[in-house]
Order: sequence, then structure tokens, then C-alpha cells
Amino acid sequence: MYWIILGLLAALSQTSRAAFSKSVLKNTNEYVVAYVTRLLSALIALPILFFIEIPELNLHYWLALIGAGIFLSIASIYYMKAIKLTDISLILPLISFVPLIVVLISPFTIGEIPSIFGLVGILLIIIGSYILNIKDRTHGYLGPLKKLLTNKGTSLMFVVTLVWALNSIMDKIGSSNSSVLFWVVTVNIVIVIILTPITIFKLGKDFKKIPSSFKKILPISISNSAEIITYMFAIQITLVSYVISIKRLSIFFGILIGYFIFKEKNIKPKLAGAFVMIIGVLLITLFN
Repeated sequence: MYWIILGLLAALSQTSRAAFSKSVLKNTNEYVVAYVTRLLSALIALPILFFIEIPELNLHYWLALIGAGIFLSIASIYYMKAIKLTDISLILPLISFVPLIVVLISPFTIGEIPSIFGLVGILLIIIGSYILNIKDRTHGYLGPLKKLLTNKGTSLMFVVTLVWALNSIMDKIGSSNSSVLFWVVTVNIVIVIILTPITIFKLGKDFKKIPSSFKKILPISISNSAEIITYMFAIQITLVSYVISIKRLSIFFGILIGYFIFKEKNIKPKLAGAFVMIIGVLLITLFN
């Protein structure tokens, strides 16, 4: 029962991060938001190192750390760009594609072949994504899917989901060759190191103004840290697949927040599509 509460908190934290980001991005550069979010998250997580044993680190850990740092730096920037450009009620459902991509690449990475449940789950996620934009069917039967691929925000989010899926391999290698908490802290530090020169290049002289944005971006960092911490504690109690299934409720939460707070439209097809996509995720994570 305790893991369900933690899973729900992780889902709510993920939704809160998207909502706070959407609000802040209205008048703040996406590179600033991505950088400061990671910087403050790293500072929040840093004290953990004083309370855990530092593990022995091997080459596999260092390679995974570099890979994860690069992957998540790209994802951090593209995620903020996607949130800025598109309704969060369209962005968050696309998170469902992460387990889909993991299943598709598993035969080539770890030699796992998807079961019939996994294949049905993949089909449901695709059908659900179609329903999200069912109003665009007037542009042809493939209109809803074309809309997702041609919309700049959703196309960026597809890149993010691909990167997150690939990074799940880095997470598995890195955490298994160190410890979960040590991995979380060090990955955030590396992301900040990578994002620093990129942000300086993009902002130029305005980089020195970044501290003035700390206060308004802090809620995003707290939500980000809360999501990671609650998720990590939850998977210590029960199976990862169970926690992921509960965490995907963030899709529903995101659609509701998009509708009630940001006045986003077409809530009915979005809820219907999200429901179908979550069923697909459940089939992949619980039965594949």
C-alpha cells in the first residue's frame, strides 16, 4: 500500500513539474529553465552524498554516467521547448511512448522479445495517440498521427521520449554498478556540467542574470526532485513495473490541469486517448 502512495506522489510531482514549467516558460527562456531546474535539483540532491556509502566505481559506471549526462541534457532542453510550444494535455500522454520504445529496442539491446501482451500494448498506445488528435481526421484518416509528427512541440516530445527510453539502459547500468541514490546525485551533477557551456553560449552576457530566476524556477526543481525520490523509494518496495503503471496516471492529471488551469481544449478525446494509452502501458509493463 505504501508504494502506491509513493507512486501517486511521483505522478503528481511529474504533473506539477510540467505545470510549473508551462507557467514559467511564458516569459522565461527555455534554456534558462532547463539549466536552473537541473542546477537546483543537483543542489537539493547533493547532501545525500553525506549520508550514503560511496561505492567502488568501475568503467561501466563511468561510461553510463557520460551517456546519461548527454542523453538527459538533450532531453532537458527539448522537454522545455516542447512544453513551451504545445499544450501539456498533448505533451504528457506522449510519455506513454517510452515503454513502447523500450520494448521495440529490447531485442537489439538485451535480447528480449516482446510477448503478445507487449505487441497489443504497442498497438493500443498508437491507437490512443490517434484518438488524442481525432479532430484532425477531417484532414484524412492519417490526419491525427500526422498532426503529432508535424506539430513542433509534439515532435520535440517524441525526441524526448526516445532519449528517455535509451537512457533507461544507462540508468540500469549506472545504478547497478554504483547505488541508486549515488547514481541520481552524480547524474544531475554531470547534466549541470554539460548544460553550463551550452547555456552560456545561448545566453551570452545574460548568463550572469540567471540567479534572478532561481526563485520562480525553484518549484520546478522541487517537483523534479520529489518525482525522482518518491519513484526511487517506491521501487525499493515493489516491482518497477508496478510503480511505472501508477506513475503513468500523470497523463490524466496533466490533461485535467491543462483543461482547468491553462484552459486547453478538446479534453474529451484527450482523456479517451490517454485512457487507451495507459491500458497499453499496463499491458507492456505488467504482462510483457
